[in-house]
Amino acid sequence: MLHILNKNNATLTDCLKVIDKNSVIVLIEDAVFLAIDNQMSVALKQLPTGVNVFALSPDLDARGIETSQCYGFVNVLDYSGFVQLVVENNPIRSWF
Repeated sequence: MLHILNKNNATLTDCLKVIDKNSVIVLIEDAVFLAIDNQMSVALKQLPTGVNVFALSPDLDARGIETSQCYGFVNVLDYSGFVQLVVENNPIRSWF
């Protein structure tokens, strides 16, 4: 299942309750702040092994977040990569 998050902590907390090791998470809009490797965004470290996490590059750029600031397990993708994930993963759940 593809999970698309556009807000930070509250939506991730709810999402964590239903994901499994085959899930894919895409962080968009303000949710990209969760990708930053710091004390405030430890929730992503609680993911089950096997969950793939992506952050949308234009949203990182718009918020002044460098790829080097992100957790090593967070993959950065552009719009075409995002579309590809949507095509490849079904069902899709948006967390707003």
